Amino acid sequence: MLTLLENISNNKYLSTFSKSIAAAGITAEFTGPEAYTVFAPSELAFSKLFNGELPELMQPDHREQMRALLNGHVVEGNYAYNDLVAGKKIVSVNGHILEIAFANGYITVNGATIQERDILSTNGILHSVGSLIY
Repeated sequence: MLTLLENISNNKYLSTFSKSIAAAGITAEFTGPEAYTVFAPSELAFSKLFNGELPELMQPDHREQMRALLNGHVVEGNYAYNDLVAGKKIVSVNGHILEIAFANGYITVNGATIQERDILSTNGILHSVGSLIY
């Protein structure tokens, strides 16, 4: 079984997220022994940023901003898809409340639809989402 970072790096739909993790300097969160659930923004999610916003966020002088954005997609513990029920609220590692809802037949996290789900890793569970979570 692979780590969260390895699963992210090996998924072509999460390539921008993988690069963003490196730019934010938070690779240790995705390789360590602590269990995390990651709602990883897909290529579709990053494509919704304003033109030029992503290259700017990738710059070293925006590392803290990128770190804050990405940590809003990470929660401590393991949450499988079936654990994510409408009305449930969980807290991201940067302290934001993530509210689970059911909309149009899909589970959403703060309005971001879960696309790929339950990618099991040695240190957590990975789900991809189609929008950035703010």
